[in-house]
Amino acid sequence: MSTARGLSSGLLLALALALALALAPLAPMDLARAQTRPRQLEDLEQARRTALATTSLPGASRRGFLMDYGGWWSASAYSFDDTSTSGFGKDRTFRNNDVRLWGNAQVGDMHQLYMRAYSQIVDFNKGDSFDGREDDVVGPNLDQGFYRLNLVDFARSSGTGLGSLVPSRTFALEGTVGRQFIYVGSGLALNKVLDGGKVNLELESVGLNLEAFAANTKKTDDDLDQSLPRPFNSSRTFYGANLEYSGIPRHRPFFYYLVQTDFNDAFSTQFPLTDFDYQSQYLGLGSKGEAILDVQYRAEGVYEFGTSHSDPRILNPNVENDIQAYATAMGLDYFLDHRTSPRLSFDYLYGSGDRDRDSVTNTVGGNRPNSNDHGFLAFGYVPTGYALSPLLSNLHVFRARGGFRPFKGKRNPYLDDFGLEVAYYFFYKDSAKGAISDFRAVKQDQVVGSEWDTSLFWRIVSDLSLTVQYGALFQGNVYDKRDLRNFVSGTVNYSF
Repeated sequence: MSTARGLSSGLLLALALALALALAPLAPMDLARAQTRPRQLEDLEQARRTALATTSLPGASRRGFLMDYGGWWSASAYSFDDTSTSGFGKDRTFRNNDVRLWGNAQVGDMHQLYMRAYSQIVDFNKGDSFDGREDDVVGPNLDQGFYRLNLVDFARSSGTGLGSLVPSRTFALEGTVGRQFIYVGSGLALNKVLDGGKVNLELESVGLNLEAFAANTKKTDDDLDQSLPRPFNSSRTFYGANLEYSGIPRHRPFFYYLVQTDFNDAFSTQFPLTDFDYQSQYLGLGSKGEAILDVQYRAEGVYEFGTSHSDPRILNPNVENDIQAYATAMGLDYFLDHRTSPRLSFDYLYGSGDRDRDSVTNTVGGNRPNSNDHGFLAFGYVPTGYALSPLLSNLHVFRARGGFRPFKGKRNPYLDDFGLEVAYYFFYKDSAKGAISDFRAVKQDQVVGSEWDTSLFWRIVSDLSLTVQYGALFQGNVYDKRDLRNFVSGTVNYSF
């Protein structure tokens, strides 16, 4: 190893230690706490993070020391009907300026240090803010930051003889520590930015890829259980493994096991003898690939088990109940051979429900004592519409989507990357008596409603884009008032 390469490696290791110390004070603060922050905004942020995890991270380099940096600025405007428990159907309008800066340093393919920070300036219409502050500055905070080590290359270059233990070049082993995006399967059970570590083992000769991880929620994350005495500082640990097999042409089956451990410290003065623990485990099995020519498929099933605690309003002290819940997500994408790149998608999503629950997430309002808890509750993300955006619990979701690029190939470079998409959703309860995540769906019926979503994306030039999204929910029989609920957003994004 050359002196320059050694100094670079040492610098990266020092920066990685600094990163570990930085995670606590730089834990991000959300725009608004979960009890007031509507699910529509949470889902949009989850969608952004999912896209960023697969498109915005620099790849490996074999060219010695490499450093790069950049960022983007997004100016957004939102107007929507607040579905959160504290929103009470209020229409809210606000504007948000979001700046994210990233830096990446690498030594060949052995060491990588990546950091991304963000800051937001928020401006609400009068009376529309979540906490009374009509103008607010959030950050700067750490969005993601991690250190990655290629353990195979490290062993071979260490001079300690460890390299002789590596069987072949078809063997790859990497470790990553820090604030990073972690998911299992297609993201149905877990899809979050967490603080922790993961190890990725790839056996190319047999087509196996194994990822194992252990991580915690960020210190200022809001908890799913908003009946906790302190719901704004979630303390949950996730560990598990995801195994994927690539040995079947055009198919990628996967299997995972996930454990979620609840460490929330909860003492309620209103319910002093209540246990709020929710300890869950997940077994997932699925596959993705090409069904036939131009048709891609995806399918995943999840079984949730563990223990929850009953509603203390019925019996206090409350008692421990067994969890027996299920979820599935499956879909087809059809890509038509045409200049405008048309595509059609059909999806079915399902999360089991419990007829006893008044809340799909909370202990208070949860399951009845001495009965199995059939309500599916996970920590993942699946898109369920702009306007309703419900959690996948006690719900069947049928979705049909279509999109195309109408001006592609028309010899106008400014319109070539202009796309339109329309989606239709139909929502139907699993149990008529049970709740869904929208607190206003109070009637014991199964027809939640239907929704039409429209989105426009236009990449004007390589570093400037425009996105417009509109959703309209036609409320069904579960609502006292069968009103029209709207969601509108527009975003201009500039990358640099």
